[in-house]
Amino acid sequence: MASDQAILEAVREAGVKIESSCENGLCGCCRTRLLGGVADHRDLVLTDAERASPEEIMICISRAKAGEVLVLDI
Repeated sequence: MASDQAILEAVREAGVKIESSCENGLCGCCRTRLLGGVADHRDLVLTDAERASPEEIMICISRAKAGEVLVLDI
């Protein structure tokens, strides 16, 4: 996965089908449980409190922070 690649794009390239809609971090359709790692949240759905409590991520637009590996419940 490239550092400039959204998670959803990488997952699709790996052959995994994930539901999505806007693919711009606006609707929350791709909300996925985050099991590990530090995310670079780029969506407009999660609140600051939700981002501070690393339990979910909008995979359509977000990615891992530099040097991190994310573990997702997919």
